[in-house]
Amino acid sequence: MARGDSDAVSTFYEANFERALAIARSATGRDESFCLDVVQDAMVKIARCTKPISDYATLMCWMARVVRTSALDTLRREARRSRRERAHASTHPALSTINLVPSDRAELLARTLDQITPDDRALLGLRFIDDRTLEHVAAAVGSTGPAVHGRIRRLLARLRAAAHGDTP
Repeated sequence: MARGDSDAVSTFYEANFERALAIARSATGRDESFCLDVVQDAMVKIARCTKPISDYATLMCWMARVVRTSALDTLRREARRSRRERAHASTHPALSTINLVPSDRAELLARTLDQITPDDRALLGLRFIDDRTLEHVAAAVGSTGPAVHGRIRRLLARLRAAAHGDTP
């Protein structure tokens, strides 16, 4: 990994993904989606910054430290984003969907969901309505967990942009 061998990075990722996810869940107490973002950030940092480490125990301690640090960074980043959004919504209340009555929210959601394909709707249904894990969704659509995670994240970003009137 220290020499940049992509096979070594891939092997490390696959072998340590579950442990890293457990550390992220423990450090944040947040849902799977949030923790997957933390693990992704941590694994990217590990792949970029790996130095030769002589023993496995030291490598695992370092990985745990990177995951915890990534979790803290992600929590701080989300808190800053949330504060910015609240400040922006308070100065621009017309832009906030929070002020919509429930029927308006439902109408906005229906219009926004009309903009996505049936396959994407099915993907969201499996993940959020059926409350399946990313691994189960991936198995159902014949893909991998990270690929499904990325696809759902991009889809949700498009939906958020459409709901706010931005171009996706």
